[in-house]
Amino acid sequence: MSRLFISAGDPSGDLLASLLARQIKKQRPGAEIWAIGGPELARIADYFLEDLASRGLMGVFEPVRRLPELIRLRSTIARVFGQHHFDAVIPVDYYGFNIRLAQLAKAKRIPVAYYVSPQVWASRAGRVKQLRRYVDQILCLFPFEVDFYHRHGVNAVFAGHPLAQELFEIRRKQHVAPAASDGHDPAAPMIGLLPGSRPDEIKRHMPVLTQVWSQIRAEFPKAHGALFQRHDLADLYPSAASLKAAGIEAIRGPAFDERARLTLAISASGLACLENMMLGVPMVIFYGVKPAWLYALARGFLVKTRHIGMPNILAGEELVQEIAWGMTSEKNSKATQYLVHHSIELLRNPAHLEKLQKSLCSLAETLIPNGKTPLEAATEAVFEIFDHD
Repeated sequence: MSRLFISAGDPSGDLLASLLARQIKKQRPGAEIWAIGGPELARIADYFLEDLASRGLMGVFEPVRRLPELIRLRSTIARVFGQHHFDAVIPVDYYGFNIRLAQLAKAKRIPVAYYVSPQVWASRAGRVKQLRRYVDQILCLFPFEVDFYHRHGVNAVFAGHPLAQELFEIRRKQHVAPAASDGHDPAAPMIGLLPGSRPDEIKRHMPVLTQVWSQIRAEFPKAHGALFQRHDLADLYPSAASLKAAGIEAIRGPAFDERARLTLAISASGLACLENMMLGVPMVIFYGVKPAWLYALARGFLVKTRHIGMPNILAGEELVQEIAWGMTSEKNSKATQYLVHHSIELLRNPAHLEKLQKSLCSLAETLIPNGKTPLEAATEAVFEIFDHD
């Protein structure tokens, strides 16, 4: 019997970790999975130690404030590693905590397969030294990451993104096309509002999205709005009554079928804009950082990529309009006007929307490895580091 330990620290990592765990059990029905993560991983794990992913410990200050909790959890894991034999440890993204988990594993001579590469190629590249020291194999979602790690002497394989195939198929089955070619009324576009998945993101971005929507609807009175919400954070969003009065439908969960029908998504940077790309949904990407000085610091010293959205990183150009800013007030009128301007510009140009959709679908296809599904590729890579039969 194989015994594996999986760790995820945020909602997107929790989802990807749960997909990998299900595939592991599919290929090895007797595999025993221990985990820390979120509700998705809790459903599949044989032994679930703690919900780390739902706490929203992101950014610079929140993990510091909750440091005693993280130290206690690390001690719990160290005790588990001392009491049980594990064939592999699989950290999923969430570098700050998971690199210490990898360190614990290596001290016990447990192989480490890091799933979902930390974005060290985008910022703080010095972390690659720690990955080289404590990780046996990195399972990369994106092809360019493999080249990066090989240049730095780190073992890495391209597994592909586990959502790419599923979401691309959703788009294909629905045969959804932009207004220019599907007969929909261009004056009644379907606009998705995606403020992000973390509590601090939702709080920062909702006031801006509310203003953006009101101005877009003034331009397109027949427009339909859809606010995609985390089902467990309902109190962070406007009430259902106020949303309905504004012409916005509240939709809980990822709701990929509904998202595939969008004419345009106004999406926070992160997993959501990657999912939009896989669904072939044209979008405008935004991200506001509070306080403003932290944004200036990140852009000046930490972030090494030209773009913040994964579609643009994969394309090597600003295929999708990006708007990032340091937040100094609740209104952020300048950022709002940028978002409104670029959104309306796209909505007025159905031919451009159709071209953007096709480009996004082409990018999505690059995230599926040849000959196997991404989850099969990732699972096989995990088994290879400890299974030599």
